[in-house]
Amino acid sequence: MMRLFLSGRQQEARTWSLVGRLAWRLAAVMTAAILLAAVTVAWRTVMTLHDMDDYALQGQVHFVLASLPAGRGDTGPLSLADEVTQRFQSSDGDNVFVVLDRNRQIRATSDRAQALEALPDLPTPLVQGFFRIVLLPQHPDGMVGYAEPAGQDWVIVLQGREQTHVLVRSLTTHFLEGAIWSLGPI
Repeated sequence: MMRLFLSGRQQEARTWSLVGRLAWRLAAVMTAAILLAAVTVAWRTVMTLHDMDDYALQGQVHFVLASLPAGRGDTGPLSLADEVTQRFQSSDGDNVFVVLDRNRQIRATSDRAQALEALPDLPTPLVQGFFRIVLLPQHPDGMVGYAEPAGQDWVIVLQGREQTHVLVRSLTTHFLEGAIWSLGPI
């Protein structure tokens, strides 16, 4: 031990032992590892939610495709079963399907007003796959959609992003709060 003289008094300086220094470093490494694991789990949770949305959109498109009448012709309105339309209308405007002909004219839809609102923002040209509509008056968080060809027609399903954003924020907030509390004992 060293003895120091400060202000005329003799005091003993404390030196960090090897064990003490290693303990602090180990605690820092453990904290960093736990934080990294928490961020990774939160990120994977968000990615899983988005994947679930993607699968739901594809399933809805296939549901509409399966309900299209055979020998429907190339133009003119289509009549789909009430079950198809009702399933989309029960989502409070969060999900909308549209069947377009090759000239981008609406042949069938679950909500004509929303379909007309979204029509100018659909990708040009239409290609099979996912796309995003950034902003619509009824959907401030935008919509995500999936398009698939059906002969000369296109089946498009749009889904509002509000539910996903709320769910992601809620899960992330609760998860991070739990993760921070679990760090306390360390």
